[in-house]
Amino acid sequence: MRCRFGPDGKLYVATGDSTNWNLAQQTDSLAGKVLRLNDDGLIPPDNPFVGSKAFSPEIWTYGNRNPQGLAWQPGTGLLFETEHGPSGFEGKGIGGDEVNILEAGKNYGWPEIHHTMTKEGMVAPLWNTHPHAHPAAQCFTTVINSRC
Repeated sequence: MRCRFGPDGKLYVATGDSTNWNLAQQTDSLAGKVLRLNDDGLIPPDNPFVGSKAFSPEIWTYGNRNPQGLAWQPGTGLLFETEHGPSGFEGKGIGGDEVNILEAGKNYGWPEIHHTMTKEGMVAPLWNTHPHAHPAAQCFTTVINSRC
């Protein structure tokens, strides 16, 4: 699990699939998701699934396998996420570690899609690896180039 406060002051909690990869697509489960909460633990009223009987209202995104890092890109505010891909024991090959740009309410596909697969209604990764790269926490930095 990874937790970060976003530029909106909300707490983003990234949860893995708990080695039960089907949970990532089960919308009543908090596993395999990125959750969004107020700093007091309450659910923001503008979360994408508030009021839906089919989804837990904490869910910001779903279909995430094993998120390892969350970072907001300076200047754009885009939320980037890194996650581990299949380990091999799932029967889905190895590699497929991902970089995603997360958007509210989107389904990032695990375990239905992985690596370079696509499926309507699911977001394919911005970038993925083969073989493993094992991404971890991430951050953005501003590089200053000066000449001596």
